[in-house]
Amino acid sequence: MRFFTLLIILISLRAFSQGFQVGIGSAYSVSAPNSFAGQDEKDMFLDEMSISNMRGNFGAGLNYSLELDFRLKNTIKVGVDFSYFKSNELVIRSYNRDSISQLITAQTQQIRMMPHVTLNVPLSKISFEAEAGVILPVTSYSDFHLLESNSNSGVKQSATQHYTYNFSFGFYQSIGFEKRFQEHFLLKSQLGINLFAQTTRYRTTTGYQVNDADQLSQLSLYEQETQYYPNLNNFSNNADYNPEYITTKPKDELTVSHSFSSLFFGISLAYEFNKAK
Repeated sequence: MRFFTLLIILISLRAFSQGFQVGIGSAYSVSAPNSFAGQDEKDMFLDEMSISNMRGNFGAGLNYSLELDFRLKNTIKVGVDFSYFKSNELVIRSYNRDSISQLITAQTQQIRMMPHVTLNVPLSKISFEAEAGVILPVTSYSDFHLLESNSNSGVKQSATQHYTYNFSFGFYQSIGFEKRFQEHFLLKSQLGINLFAQTTRYRTTTGYQVNDADQLSQLSLYEQETQYYPNLNNFSNNADYNPEYITTKPKDELTVSHSFSSLFFGISLAYEFNKAK
């Protein structure tokens, strides 16, 4: 009985491997034009009241992926990519005014699952490919780093804030070419665009120093943590709306959208277990 069970499994694996591809790839992306992550943010360390729009796009960076594809026919493939994306360090704000200088930078890391459908059109020596898919973030977070110094007072302050996001999904499309080497190896290139954004869910201050001395423990929970909502009212735990706000609870803020849209170029090497006939 075990022999026949093993035989069935081997036959099934053999059938499934017909046209099955596994590959590794990398891509470099640049931020898509006319997209931004905006927020009216009060400067964290400035003595005066200041509000500015934090613009930026986290889409530029490097992406590494494990690619699984199954060739249904010679011209159609379905598959899923499991990818790790790390954005370039984005300068959100940088200025030097009078005696005060401030720098705010941010960087994003994501693990993505990307199911897709590919149209493969054989030409003379290469194949043209058009691919469309969905971006599903498995994990997604951004770290903001703030550094400020005052030359008059000699005070230097720094902070690190960790953002997590609500679940959302994006879309991507690409065109490219596929070149077969020998019987099983494939070299692929892609040029495409993705449209992807997420709204902030939670922000935690993970580090706060004054003149290199750790002051995180001196902050109240209201100052350390922020939770985001689509709307606020006079019952929200926010001093701007509620004079009876509580410092032992996280601060309530309006949800912010961060954009990860980009233009990308990728290249990958794949192995096809059994060339489709």
